[in-house]
Amino acid sequence: MEIKEVKNFNKFLFKPEIPDLLEFQKESFFRFINEKIPKLLEEISPIETPKVELEFFDPKVIPPELSVEECKERKLTYSGNLKAKVRIINKKSGEIKEQEVFLGEIPYITPHGSFIFNGAERVVVSQLIRAPGVYFTTPSSAHSGRVHFEARLIPERGTWFIFEVETSGTIVVRLNKGSRKLYFPTVLRVFKELTDDEILEMFKEKRKIKIGVLDADRLLPATFAENIFDPETGEVIYKEKEKITQKKLDHIASLGIHYVEIYKEMVDPIIIKTVDKDPNKTQKDAIIEIYRKLRPGERVTFESAKNLINLMFFDKKRNFLSDVGRHKINQKFGLNLKDNIVTFDDLVAIIKHAVKIKNKEAELDNIDHLGNRHVRGVGELLEVNMRFGLLRMVKVAKGRISTYSEDRYTAQHLINSKPITAALQSFFGTGQLSQFMEQTNPLSSLTHKRRLSSMGPGGLTRETAGLEVRDIHSSHYGRICPIETPEGQNIGLINSLTVFSKINEYGFITTPYRRVK
Repeated sequence: MEIKEVKNFNKFLFKPEIPDLLEFQKESFFRFINEKIPKLLEEISPIETPKVELEFFDPKVIPPELSVEECKERKLTYSGNLKAKVRIINKKSGEIKEQEVFLGEIPYITPHGSFIFNGAERVVVSQLIRAPGVYFTTPSSAHSGRVHFEARLIPERGTWFIFEVETSGTIVVRLNKGSRKLYFPTVLRVFKELTDDEILEMFKEKRKIKIGVLDADRLLPATFAENIFDPETGEVIYKEKEKITQKKLDHIASLGIHYVEIYKEMVDPIIIKTVDKDPNKTQKDAIIEIYRKLRPGERVTFESAKNLINLMFFDKKRNFLSDVGRHKINQKFGLNLKDNIVTFDDLVAIIKHAVKIKNKEAELDNIDHLGNRHVRGVGELLEVNMRFGLLRMVKVAKGRISTYSEDRYTAQHLINSKPITAALQSFFGTGQLSQFMEQTNPLSSLTHKRRLSSMGPGGLTRETAGLEVRDIHSSHYGRICPIETPEGQNIGLINSLTVFSKINEYGFITTPYRRVK
């Protein structure tokens, strides 16, 4: 039978190729193997004790020796072995040993994007959760009338900064949920020694003001915020951004113009009122005040207060904004910072933006917009669980160093691989996001691997999730299927990616679009 040529009568021939639908799952896993594991070992290295120092370097994951089919038949886990080199420095004798050590088994992704765990094929569902960053929203307590709105600076781990713009005309900060409030200058003074005048100078902004011509002289120096036209001829007599003088104001008044819009550098009253109300005027006072609010009833010494501040603000191991959080904050405020912890400039930018929202020059954020939610793939989820395992391993190693004699200071004696293997096995065996793969047909298996869940560790729960989170949002267009979601309690909390959507390096869902010219 002869196959006839198919004619296409469409005006536009737009035939995009269907991408690799499992690309994100595989990329996420191999990014964990190649980039995240070395970073995790850097985080815990060196393990220091008075007797010994342990340093991890040059990690490698040896791919599985058994095939997928063999693991299924023999009810085994398809996994690779994680090994790393350890440098053991004996501080007493100065002796340095270098040895290779086995750190645990890591379940390995199959070519089809699934995992074989104890012989069963499982899928790790990607998690769609709120991205680290800063969010300006109306708090649930707004009905009490005390707070206009709040800004929450949420890192991946570490101290939360919650800024509240109060109806009384002040800006206060809470460090983590439920803590007592502090005036914002107190928190800024922790980062550097500042006088009241220096704080006010930082918040000077060019403001557009409509003012009577006869009153404008009291706001000099200032510039025009618009072109001034001669009412009779229509000619521009003074241009926008031109400097205002008393002579020019007299001329404008003589032409019968009663109001002008001007640019004036000034500090918002809410900033002035908060700075005046803050009783802590030095860095030392600020540090002690924060300690008192966080540890009420405890005896305060400047050293203990300073240690707590260092842990809460500046310790890079405890406080981590993440690449996503840093990207979001830089993008929102036009910053170009590289630090992955919260900085002084971040806090100043948040306060300035809060003032703009109060003056209706900017809008609050929509937490349900997909630009504010990112996808944690299998790699990120494994990273979180492996960190728990490594921290337990460090604890065990320190305990062994304190009890063992010097002749047993070897990698085999000091390093226990069980905590890492146990943490990963717990994730794959009982974790909410690790599920038995749907095997009704190849299409259902593929759909399962591209599913997104808003539940899981750090996510929502079906009991507390409201209607807004579950509802369809305009940002879902082209990114998430608006129809495919389960009925019942999980409606809107479990979604599926569209065919052409992709997940970028920061975990945000992108979609192709065609330029209309």
